[in-house]
Amino acid sequence: MHRRTLTPVCVLVAVLQIATPALAQPEPAPAPTRVASPVVRRPVAIVNLDLTGNQDVIDLATDIGRALETHAALRPLGLLAPLYERIDDPDANQIDRARKKESEALIELANGNFENAARLAKEGQGELWSVTPTQAVALYAELAFVRGKALLGDAKAKEARESFSLSQRLDPGRAIDRAREPPDVVAVYDAAKVAPASSGRIAIVNFLGSEKKVSGTVWIDGSEKGFAPNEYVVTAGLHVVWVTDRDRATSGTEIVVTPNGTTIASVPEQSASLTLQLQRARQELARAPDDGAKIVAMKRLAKISGVKDAAVLSLASGKLVYQTWRSDDADRAPGFSPKHERGPRDQPVKVLEDLVPPQIEEDPPGVVFPIPIDDKHWYQKPSYWAGIAFGASLAAVGAYFVISSLLPDTFGGFDTNVGISKPEDRLTR
Repeated sequence: MHRRTLTPVCVLVAVLQIATPALAQPEPAPAPTRVASPVVRRPVAIVNLDLTGNQDVIDLATDIGRALETHAALRPLGLLAPLYERIDDPDANQIDRARKKESEALIELANGNFENAARLAKEGQGELWSVTPTQAVALYAELAFVRGKALLGDAKAKEARESFSLSQRLDPGRAIDRAREPPDVVAVYDAAKVAPASSGRIAIVNFLGSEKKVSGTVWIDGSEKGFAPNEYVVTAGLHVVWVTDRDRATSGTEIVVTPNGTTIASVPEQSASLTLQLQRARQELARAPDDGAKIVAMKRLAKISGVKDAAVLSLASGKLVYQTWRSDDADRAPGFSPKHERGPRDQPVKVLEDLVPPQIEEDPPGVVFPIPIDDKHWYQKPSYWAGIAFGASLAAVGAYFVISSLLPDTFGGFDTNVGISKPEDRLTR
């Protein structure tokens, strides 16, 4: 290479070495960040459809509840016990109390304590006012008969006949032992079969005495009459009234209807407790006659409890059977799954397999690449000064070659002997 081109080229290379890193290496962008969504554990109800109180089913339900406590995707519903534990049937408890009162009344009656016998029989009837009418009518009829005998023994023939008449309306097929009963009891009992010629009306109101009509299904003397509020025409005399509904506590009272008038029946308006509502819905589901009724009952149970997923347990031929339920807004097909028989080695979590939500590979909303924001002034950016340096170096080198090509002798070569003077050189000049 010619000496006179060496210097510009070296300058250009040096400038490029300085400018190139600034041009080739822009400021690094922030690393992408993943926005992770929190894990939401779905609540699961455990529904025991075995109403016999089989301990194996209750134990399995308890074990499933424990498994839900530590499950990664599922959690137990807060209202578990009323759905899988043994049902403490309030009707059965009240019926037991009423039978005890009947036994006590019979003892008093045998001892000739007619007033006490009548009182105890009436108290037994009061125990049945909160019992489902269909479960109460037979025992109520027995207590009405005992009470009638006690009233007759206490010389209250009119009240005795009304009580006998109520007993016959409640249980028309009930027969008395005519050989063992006193003749006066048989005579008044037979006379009570003739219905009074006069009638009256029953109007049902809140037991607090307000004019607010109660709501629910009305039962009079054990027969369903319709939905309240309404007024009902009945024969004059003694009657028992119940009001029932799914969402209310069963309540009732006993009244004497006056002829050609309206008699007020004061019945408590009391909502059923959540536990009672759940147990009723559970019983309705267990006793559903077909698949359609079963789905309706399950939806009602889900609405009361607020659950969307459930593990449903039952017994079939003495073997534990389970299936799952999903609501309409679940991420899989709604409804009941097929039934599965539990194997001897199946762990409780196996019952929950169909309820585990599908796995999502990336947490929404996924990977987010933020756009870097450069808030520097133009004169503060390294790339600006690198560009100026690069452009200036190109201009200098270009100018050098242009001038060299136009004036080739303007820039002479370097003389290695510069500074050494010879006499002959001076003479020639």
